[in-house]
Amino acid sequence: FSKAICAGRASELNKLRSAAGKIFELPQHYFAISHARDAELEIHQLLGITGKASESYPLLPPLLFPGNIVDRTCKTLFSNWQPIAKILSCCLKGRTSLSHQSRQQGGAPPNAVKWGVMVVTPGAVAWAIVAFQNIFLLSPDQEFPQEGKGKTSRINYGTLYAFCKELLVCDWEKPHLKEIIKHINTFIF
Repeated sequence: FSKAICAGRASELNKLRSAAGKIFELPQHYFAISHARDAELEIHQLLGITGKASESYPLLPPLLFPGNIVDRTCKTLFSNWQPIAKILSCCLKGRTSLSHQSRQQGGAPPNAVKWGVMVVTPGAVAWAIVAFQNIFLLSPDQEFPQEGKGKTSRINYGTLYAFCKELLVCDWEKPHLKEIIKHINTFIF
């Protein structure tokens, strides 16, 4: 999944950016490339920052938790699964999947068919969390570095992806995470 998405990341990023308002339930203009997302209070709250200069971003931002409230025990981590599911659905099935419109016949098959994806994996969920859903689309960064740090935010996306994937792999069979993954798969497929 990650290799396939890297090959078409610019087009996927544009697709996700154009659907970000629906994904996050925020005004769509927040996600224009030139928009100063770092000036938006709603985005500060989702990312767990105040907006002060040189502030570092938390490793596990509030938007990963239900109600965007951090649970220090991490028992509810990833429970805010809807944005994750929307990101993956948009990427795998197209923007129309977010409005539950049926896909028009003809044209190229959706990525889920092209890539043979029938269920989500820890890597796909970690990618959705870090690369787009939870971090990049909300960050002030205008370009997505394949490896390394964001130019403006200084978020190390590669390290964050590895951290999230490790958490998911280690907990993949735990009842709480299995229930979340079941919801995500039901939403997408």
